[in-house]
Amino acid sequence: MPKGGTCTDRSQRRSSAQTNDTRDWEADAFADWRIERIASYERDVQEGRGHSGRSALVDFVARKP
Repeated sequence: MPKGGTCTDRSQRRSSAQTNDTRDWEADAFADWRIERIASYERDVQEGRGHSGRSALVDFVARKP
């Protein structure tokens, strides 16, 4: 769980199965926080040599109570 601050925004590349597990984990881990956005999707990314192509992403934004 993040320390300090009032907002966290996280995007990570994961497989579809991991993405669903991550969404469930985040919802449980941050149950007492106000979740502003939780979304999983796929898109093409260009992150330099060896890090480009289709990726599963998770956006998570929550406010600490």
